[in-house]
Amino acid sequence: MRRLSLVLALVLVLLAPAPLSTAAPRLDDPITVTVTADVTTVRTGDQVKLRVSVAHAAGVKLQFPEPATLQSRTLEVLRVQAGQGARSLTGEITTTTEYVLAAFAPGDYPVPDVRVGYETADGMTGAVTATHGIRLTVESVLASQPNASLQDIRPPLGLPLPPGIQVRPIAQVALALALPLLALLLLRRLLRNRRVTLVPIAVLSPEARVRGALQEAAALLNEGAVEFAVYYTLLSTAVRAYLEERTDLPALSSTTRELRRRMELHGTDKWHARVILSLLDECDAVKWAHAGRDLARAQRAMTMAYEVVDLVEAAATPQPPPSLTLTPVGGPS
Repeated sequence: MRRLSLVLALVLVLLAPAPLSTAAPRLDDPITVTVTADVTTVRTGDQVKLRVSVAHAAGVKLQFPEPATLQSRTLEVLRVQAGQGARSLTGEITTTTEYVLAAFAPGDYPVPDVRVGYETADGMTGAVTATHGIRLTVESVLASQPNASLQDIRPPLGLPLPPGIQVRPIAQVALALALPLLALLLLRRLLRNRRVTLVPIAVLSPEARVRGALQEAAALLNEGAVEFAVYYTLLSTAVRAYLEERTDLPALSSTTRELRRRMELHGTDKWHARVILSLLDECDAVKWAHAGRDLARAQRAMTMAYEVVDLVEAAATPQPPPSLTLTPVGGPS
């Protein structure tokens, strides 16, 4: 009977599961570190919760390991969850931090030892390393499949064409549609790269433009029934546009009275102002009062318009300085 009891005790010891964590604190350490894992056999990519529990007295500050200290080439720390301390009936506090690990390659991997630092209320510092000996066995996802060997990809299935459809006519139609499109693209490219020849445009001077406008107005005098209102309107518009372009007078947007006031303020030459204003007064009298409707008076107005152009051009063109002739004091020899 005694021998049977010894055999049963030995069997129970052999069948008992090994602890998932161990802690080896020194007698003078104020903390006790315990490391546990919820599972030790997982598949590729599965998560493992590694729980680090520290028992300590009140007033002790803890420093849990950084995630990088638990990582390796095969293990990766996905996240860290810090828990709150729980106080027991004896006054001891247990603070727990949970590290979520994962391995992405099959194999047997040891979890690194856990080192927890501390600082007591009286300023004593130190650290405790828990040598837990936990190993993770990571199995391939294909291990649970009935046929885990990789197989070649099946060749594509040949789909039979419906009756009445032939491949060759379809290809001919596609080619007939593609050729015009290709020709259009080639033509666009040629037109884009073609050089553009710029033709210079002759820019007329203000004097040339006003003389051309006066010639068009003078052509109205050669007609049988002269429209004097149209003739004087063309005459006034041509002169006003010329004055606004060659001087600083807003002749087109000003009345003749406003233009006279501006000439007085700007100190315009009196003779020039008299000729210009006489012509504009003559044009206004015919346009608005319908006065002076005879051919001789219209021809005199044209002469005055050309005289205005000559006066303005002479004033705007810089005159060369007069030449000096030096004569000897004694007179010519």
